[in-house]
Amino acid sequence: MIRTGACFAILAAVLIGPATGPGAKVQGQVEPQAEGGERTGSVRIGLLITSDALGTAARRGAELAVEVANRNGGFTGRPFALVVRSVEGPWGSGSKEIVDLLAEDDVPAVLGGLDGRTAHLAEQVAVKIQVSLVSPWASDPTLSQAFIPWFFRMVPDDRAQAAALVDEIFGDRQLERVAVLVADSYDARAMASAFNRLVEASGYDSAREIALPADTVQLESVTLELGRTSVDGVAIFGPYPYVDELVRALVRTRNAADMEVPIFAPLSVADDLQRLRAESILNEPARLSFAVVAPGHWTTREGELFSDSFERMYGEPPPAVAAYAYDGTNIIIEAIRNVGLDRQDIRDALSSIDVPSGVTGRIRFDATGERITTVKLDTVMVGTGMPK
Repeated sequence: MIRTGACFAILAAVLIGPATGPGAKVQGQVEPQAEGGERTGSVRIGLLITSDALGTAARRGAELAVEVANRNGGFTGRPFALVVRSVEGPWGSGSKEIVDLLAEDDVPAVLGGLDGRTAHLAEQVAVKIQVSLVSPWASDPTLSQAFIPWFFRMVPDDRAQAAALVDEIFGDRQLERVAVLVADSYDARAMASAFNRLVEASGYDSAREIALPADTVQLESVTLELGRTSVDGVAIFGPYPYVDELVRALVRTRNAADMEVPIFAPLSVADDLQRLRAESILNEPARLSFAVVAPGHWTTREGELFSDSFERMYGEPPPAVAAYAYDGTNIIIEAIRNVGLDRQDIRDALSSIDVPSGVTGRIRFDATGERITTVKLDTVMVGTGMPK
């Protein structure tokens, strides 16, 4: 079991330690690729990310976990280090980086696969090489449906998130006319598909799906049309920065068309809503209510401590992916501490791990590598709510 008391005692030490500026890197924890495969004295953990805002947040969460672990003695006196590989471009283009990370770098375990397509590719390589892959963010349910024993997921999958949204929309609130706004991306379509299938299977009236235009300039015409239709609620599925622009358009629509309907969103949208709520640009008469799948660190004591430490180190609150990357890195570290560097032993340790109080809540997995957790919704208000 993870030694959570010691872990968070060290995290508190990080919190009160020397401050670093925004975007500062924690020194001595990210190990560059060694030339010619030369080994060093560090225990290396693979990190597979993209070089965008999502990847930066995941890397920072993993860095902080490594920093805490090294302050707590590393692994038998040896420091942990991250070997970072960036995967860019369309489906399949990053296969060499994935193979290099899993095979050439010879890491005992990997954190990564931030989107469904990259995670699928990494999973295929991981099972052939037989190394554990812990995905901190990808929610595509088909990743675990292959019953590959080397895959572990930190976030609730699309089916679990859809179930929470469907229960709230059609069960608790008893809404009948719901519109589903879907961006043109792999993960957004997968999430919307899971939602629509569950709506149909539950016997509720089918939601009206609206494919959003690729050009965000056209979003306002779509949302204005939505404001003129008779709907009880709206569900939105899409990536940042698309959702950022969509929410702004919805706020303007609320002012122009007096649209007073609740809006529902998955975990991937939570950070956008929290940020937009605080922006002065949205201090308009509109006040939109969003029911969003809540990241685990919003509601835990450990999450509060993590958030304080992350903000002190990087100058901004932690995005949700950073919290899940922190927990994902921590369980890899603890598995190594418990059983050593043998890949099979690490996989077995991850399969049976039970962390009662991680940053994002309790961490344990079922036989397919799905995290056993309860999906919770939280309400986020965007806009000032000034009287008309």
